[in-house]
Amino acid sequence: MAQQHARRAGPRSPANRFTSGGHIGRRRWAGTTFVVVDGLDGAGKDTVAGILATLLAAKDRTVTVRTHPSSNVFGRLSRAALLSRGPVARLFATACFGFDALTSTALLAHLLRRHDVVVFVRYLLSSAYLPDALARPVHDLFASFLPDADLKVFVEARPDVAMARIQERATGREMFENPASLERVRQRAAGLLDATWVVLDNNGSLRATRAQVEGLLPRLTVGA
Repeated sequence: MAQQHARRAGPRSPANRFTSGGHIGRRRWAGTTFVVVDGLDGAGKDTVAGILATLLAAKDRTVTVRTHPSSNVFGRLSRAALLSRGPVARLFATACFGFDALTSTALLAHLLRRHDVVVFVRYLLSSAYLPDALARPVHDLFASFLPDADLKVFVEARPDVAMARIQERATGREMFENPASLERVRQRAAGLLDATWVVLDNNGSLRATRAQVEGLLPRLTVGA
């Protein structure tokens, strides 16, 4: 499993471009803290999740971070397919990613019993990587029965910023990691966000990002 363990953002402004989308009622795990960090490839999701875990650990909270695609069989297959091209590879990568995320969700109650905070990197907003006709229906279908998070953070980065980060990686380029695809996914994600999301601007410095993550801590009712 791709997990990490560790002992100035705010509500979206009406002027923010990520303002559309409807809220879907979902199940919640009572008395627990479940956090979702989502965003484009190269947006800095793992960085934000890592900062959050470090800050919570400093407050003596136990945290586990589960990143998708994970290291289980579905996650490995999804990651391998993402390095390919074509509609068949895209469909296979999407299906494997879905099974990977569902596996994590099945483990969520167990993880929440063992940790104060569980962070998923990538969750329902991954449906933004589907074609336009499927993104909203698939998102709403899974949102109708999967657990909702206590805190949902969308890590916002412009496609040019995301591409610059992607190009610094030593790993191979995935099928969606190009400017045109990133912009399309960004627009779809904008249509899936609702007022329950916090948008964190990660176009600037690491210090600015950390300050925004610190601003999220009061939203986490851990240890209550």
